Amino acid sequence: NLFTDELAQWQGPALYAYNNSVFSDEDFANICELGGATKKFEPTKIGQFGLGFCSVYNVTDVPSFVSRDRLVMFDPSRHYLKGLVSHENPGLSINFVEEGEDLAEFYRGHVETFQGIFGCDLLEKKHFPNTLFRLPFRTKSTACRSEILKEEFLKDKVLEMKKSFKQSVEYNLMFLQHVTMVELYEMPEKSSPKGLNNYLLFSVTKTTQERLPGDPVQHMLLPPSPAPPYSVLARSSNVTSSVQDDPTQYQSETKQFSIRVYYKGSEARACTWLVSSAVGGQRMKQLDECATNLKKGTLLPKAEVAVRMEEDEEGTCLPHPVQGKVFCFLPLPIDIEQKFLINGCFTVSKDR
Repeated sequence: NLFTDELAQWQGPALYAYNNSVFSDEDFANICELGGATKKFEPTKIGQFGLGFCSVYNVTDVPSFVSRDRLVMFDPSRHYLKGLVSHENPGLSINFVEEGEDLAEFYRGHVETFQGIFGCDLLEKKHFPNTLFRLPFRTKSTACRSEILKEEFLKDKVLEMKKSFKQSVEYNLMFLQHVTMVELYEMPEKSSPKGLNNYLLFSVTKTTQERLPGDPVQHMLLPPSPAPPYSVLARSSNVTSSVQDDPTQYQSETKQFSIRVYYKGSEARACTWLVSSAVGGQRMKQLDECATNLKKGTLLPKAEVAVRMEEDEEGTCLPHPVQGKVFCFLPLPIDIEQKFLINGCFTVSKDR
């Protein structure tokens, strides 16, 4: 009971990605623009190249997801949805609220791959107020046929992915604007999604503790906005028009937050970090390229520094040295001699 018989090859092990937000109409349109850089002129978004979703094709040829009232599946090579997709539109979308009965009767195989995962229920005929991706792993047979990547995603690659993610998990949330928690689960074969909490491998949570008093530039802070606590991008984008007129304006803030990391079989640990953020500055008026791109909305003169803090024997919180790294909101493969973390709106290559 699938859209096509060929899709049976993609009903095996898969990587699921869940978040507690829903797709807007604009999101549904943007995800169809492969490499389209749809966020290029949105300074509050960190995806500038249109390549974020394209990374899923390292794992699969046929990604699918559920959000709001839609089940969406892509097949850019048009091997597995033959007759249902075209070169111009290499994917299909089904409204499972309106077409729930047909979906359950004729395409139950697709329903079962999502059913019960993080509360997803395609048979309930109600909007799913979250988003759930399914990326079935490329097998030996599908890799031979693939026009995307002729490389199967074996168990050793899954183990490598878990190891790499675990090593970087504490830093991954450091400068993200909206994501405050990441968890990784591993479900054994034929297990029930109802017991999902039993399969948690590790988690990391970011919690704002306070905005530090006595900030030397406190009077220059922007007034509160409805943006999430870490959305310095959103706050800084609000001043781009005034900064264009007066490029000497300078906005700054310092926050203290905790990052809590838990690994299965061990005690959770928490680390305290200070992050100081700044937008603007005296030299902006001297940088022609900066002024030009600022007017286009493609570049914000913003930088952040993160310092890890630890208490000494007397209970005083002091800076603690770490391996220095450079971020463009997510870690870049660059280590530095400084013993803290640096984040900025750097111009990076498309592969970061």
